[in-house]
Amino acid sequence: MDTTELRLLDSQVRAGRVSLFHGGAPDLRPGDWVLPPSLSGMPSMRERSEAAGFTRVMTSEDLVYVTTERALAAAFAADWTTRMPGTGRGWLYRVDLEDHELVPDDDLPRGPFISFQLPRVRVSAVLDRGVDPNDRRHVRELRRFVALIA
Repeated sequence: MDTTELRLLDSQVRAGRVSLFHGGAPDLRPGDWVLPPSLSGMPSMRERSEAAGFTRVMTSEDLVYVTTERALAAAFAADWTTRMPGTGRGWLYRVDLEDHELVPDDDLPRGPFISFQLPRVRVSAVLDRGVDPNDRRHVRELRRFVALIA
């Protein structure tokens, strides 16, 4: 994704023509900030990625990750129970950029840039309060994503 394409996507997100999604910790409400693990104390995907055998993991504890793909965000929400057992199911959110510009995810240098990294985002809507971790669609979606970065 070149700079022109990124600027166009950023403007489409801000105009409400393209949505951004985040899947993760439960119990956030519209207006709440999704903060990075370094500020929220929530676990990041870094350890899980490294345990899965990825040698080039650039996931930052200081950034929040979002995607334009609702199914991918739902898959990460489903994975929440694995990262944080006993805390309930992960939730799926639609989020807003606020005052930040889209930055492609460092873990996906080849693209397609379906994932973006930001200092924080604001919850605009709760789309699913408790994504089912046993739903096979989520497992397939995570495998598809892993194949992109492997």
